[in-house]
Amino acid sequence: VVRGEEGKTTFPESLTAIKGNAFKGTGFTIFTLPANVNSLESGAFANCTALKSVVLPETIDDISGTLFEGCTALESVTLPAGVTQIYNGAFNGCTAIREFVIPASIANVVSPFAGWTAEQTIYIAVSEAETLQWWNANWRDECNAKIVFESTGPSAAEV
Repeated sequence: VVRGEEGKTTFPESLTAIKGNAFKGTGFTIFTLPANVNSLESGAFANCTALKSVVLPETIDDISGTLFEGCTALESVTLPAGVTQIYNGAFNGCTAIREFVIPASIANVVSPFAGWTAEQTIYIAVSEAETLQWWNANWRDECNAKIVFESTGPSAAEV
């Protein structure tokens, strides 16, 4: 791991997996994972309270439980198009994210947004009926964010 200017972090291209709690509580502010990473275990970046932005590689297909839990400064997460699962606690307490988009590729969501506030908005590409059919029944537990179904982001009228 190489620390660059202003807290930007670079990982070696040979990296393929990040183990559970590997960077928990570290001072990262921005990082982009290399294209070869295909596994992010639970809590890998939990409680990184300075972390502001994350770009995940296209090789990631699920967002592990508590992956970014407690990352209170996190403002931006780019989910790869192939992500199909978001697990329990993945974004708990990530209150700096103003808008979050869940693409249609997501087949299952299990309580990842506890602690989210009414100032936050989650855009979901599928209908509410589809979430009730396919996602965990408790996916909204302890989440007070505004939910917008059948949307991939804010429209011009909402901005």
